[in-house]
Amino acid sequence: MAERRRELRDFPWSSYRALIGLAESPRWVDTELVLCTWGASAEEQMQNYRRYVEQGLTAKLPSPFLSIQEQSILGSDSFVEDIRRKYLLKRGIGDEREETSLKHLVRSENVGTVIAAVGVEYGICPAELLKRRSVCREGRQLAMYLVATLCRHERPPVQLAKQFGVTNAGLGIARSRMAEALTDRDQAALRARCDRVRNALKPPPSC
Repeated sequence: MAERRRELRDFPWSSYRALIGLAESPRWVDTELVLCTWGASAEEQMQNYRRYVEQGLTAKLPSPFLSIQEQSILGSDSFVEDIRRKYLLKRGIGDEREETSLKHLVRSENVGTVIAAVGVEYGICPAELLKRRSVCREGRQLAMYLVATLCRHERPPVQLAKQFGVTNAGLGIARSRMAEALTDRDQAALRARCDRVRNALKPPPSC
């Protein structure tokens, strides 16, 4: 714990030292703007901010990256869908290198294709992944996560959930749990499986 705290406070490429009063603030860092809601006095603000950040060294706090939809927009499902309908579907996609993430939002994978790809990865019949008591629980959970993430614009969420015999809320819970599992440092094998499935779904490069 002490070692991790020391590394956090000594990291040279972070403004954290300035925000907790261990170093002079660079001109381009507005510490007042960051700290103004953390207490009445400057000392209280620094203490509260430091306590909040450093509790993450021991407490398991939810990662904001779990809320990232399609690698592009941070927000709820409804917010992402609103942005997609209002802006992305009304514009063309420009430079492929610069707008790969936006393509993910406009394009949607086929449900059957995703489930089949997961089945290939786990060496199991796709129909088995749809069973509530599937013999391949991890594969089913990954299939639910990928369908909820990649097929959200092909069918309404209720229909996606029905594919797996669960409610819309149940599919959302399964997706959140798998998203959290994929961020676990001990789940390297699971992340590798997920990456292989995603890569298998990518369209072949154009000539």
